[in-house]
Amino acid sequence: MATAQTNIASVFNRLDLQSYIGTAYVLGSTVFLPIWASIADIFGRFWSMEASLLIFLAGCAVSTGANSLPMLLVGRGIAGVGAAGLLSVRPDSVYF
Repeated sequence: MATAQTNIASVFNRLDLQSYIGTAYVLGSTVFLPIWASIADIFGRFWSMEASLLIFLAGCAVSTGANSLPMLLVGRGIAGVGAAGLLSVRPDSVYF
């Protein structure tokens, strides 16, 4: 996304907001990492992984169908929230 953000912002004629495309994702991911860890402790890994995957997919769908740059930023933020859950709740089998 970082290599294309100038082109994306120019399509929406909002070059002043181009730096927020990556920032929205990282901010959502950073803020929600400890929250997803708590949710995994309370409800278990399976349900928190399922919920985070659905939130990530919803954010990607909003970003894909965005009609304006603020809508794209909201979608990227939602995808970041879901990605935080995917990163913090992943199973131990990922580590070799």
